[in-house]
Amino acid sequence: MDAQTTRTRSGSLKGGPGMPSWLRIAGVAVGAVAIVLVFNLAVFLLFAMPPLAGMAWVAAVGGVFLWWHARRRPDGRPSALARRIRLRRPRVPAWWIAGTVGATVVGMLGVARFVELAAGPLDLTDSPFYRDILAYTETLPGWLAFAFAAAVVVPIIEEFAFRGRLQRAMEWEWGNPAVAVVATAAVFALVHVGGPHPFLLVVPFLVGIACGVVVILSRSIWPAVILHGVWNGLMSSLALADRWVDEVPAETGTGLLIPVAALMVLVGGAWWAYLIRRWRSELAPKGGASSAFE
Repeated sequence: MDAQTTRTRSGSLKGGPGMPSWLRIAGVAVGAVAIVLVFNLAVFLLFAMPPLAGMAWVAAVGGVFLWWHARRRPDGRPSALARRIRLRRPRVPAWWIAGTVGATVVGMLGVARFVELAAGPLDLTDSPFYRDILAYTETLPGWLAFAFAAAVVVPIIEEFAFRGRLQRAMEWEWGNPAVAVVATAAVFALVHVGGPHPFLLVVPFLVGIACGVVVILSRSIWPAVILHGVWNGLMSSLALADRWVDEVPAETGTGLLIPVAALMVLVGGAWWAYLIRRWRSELAPKGGASSAFE
């Protein structure tokens, strides 16, 4: 079977044979960002609805998105799109997924603490979006509707678009999974930048790298969706926690939390060092582009 046949069966990038690789990747990147923006905007129309109606709306948007990607061919086999984005059962055990999600979240909480110390506390009170969230989540149904959107539907949309479409396209074009992971994480971070300080790009960039590596090692999009969902849920809860928990005084919090944050980074880093050492061959450059579709 020649490379062109393999590419077609695997759900190839569209474009003529003479189109430069960078132009094909740029097209996929623009498409991935557009998908995220359109569907996320649709999801957060929930703020204009009562909580129960909002939850039903978010479920409907997520359902349409999943149907688009998971629909099958007339013969019952997965579509080329579903195969391309690795929409299949993970090829790693449950303990591997749980350990990776837990260690990543612990490590990233430590990183986030150091980023906050470097960049200063992020003041969200001037953000209309944050004020909408605060108002909507004052009641339990509103909080549940927002949590469902942020921790379930949005991670599915973003992982399918970034790790499923964009990273997969880069793997195909360049034959280098590690470079594809880093490049996709950079785009992901730029879309998620939370303020003007460059240090604020660190956390989404590292989360993007973690999700990208998880997809390759598990050969499935779902562990990355789980990791992304747990992180989003935790970050959303912490961002809203000041309405229930008194703020820790700065002079106490800094001295107390720096050693804890360092320990958390070490724990997360140790797990990831094990993963990379154990499965480093999966991230090595491949001999040909078609091998990216194993």
